[in-house]
Amino acid sequence: MSESEENQNFGMEPVSDKERLSQDMKLLDMMAKWRKKLSKGEYIKIKVSDKGMAPTINMGDLVEVVPVQTSSLKSGALVFFRQNDKFMVRRIIETIYSGKGEFKVKGDNQTEPEPIVPAGNILGKVVAVERDGQKIELEKSLASTLNQLNKKFGGSDSAKATIEMEKGKQALLAFFQKILDLIEKMQYSITKFVDDCFSKMFKK
Repeated sequence: MSESEENQNFGMEPVSDKERLSQDMKLLDMMAKWRKKLSKGEYIKIKVSDKGMAPTINMGDLVEVVPVQTSSLKSGALVFFRQNDKFMVRRIIETIYSGKGEFKVKGDNQTEPEPIVPAGNILGKVVAVERDGQKIELEKSLASTLNQLNKKFGGSDSAKATIEMEKGKQALLAFFQKILDLIEKMQYSITKFVDDCFSKMFKK
């Protein structure tokens, strides 16, 4: 994939009614330009202008956005999308498969989610962040990514808390997987026991 020639800003402030039509046309033109590049398999770089994803992504960071099939997006993915008169990056926290699909998203630095995002508003998936000339790939686990950010750019209570939460979640998932494995083994044993009993009854 080739790099986009321009770095774009997003996170624009709301505009007045008089400027609305002109602004909407500009947004549509920007979306068309980005979609054209992404449809060719190229990636684009966007300069972040809000704090919604801190500390994972800070204001002023550059993010690398690649094309993605929205049907493949899962919870935890970072997406670049349009929301009314703004472009932003947020993390998917829930997928809602109705029609073409909708997504519930929230910034790592937000307490409440954004309004539901239709699949058609998603331009691409964020796979890397550049800060102070250093690039970090985000196609890894959340804990690994935050550990890299913590080491390179200094820790924060929020980052440490998120790392610990991820570790706890992984441990809980592993615990429930063991329970499911145990239930599956028990089910097999019970089925075999019943089959053996019926076999002995019919033999008699």
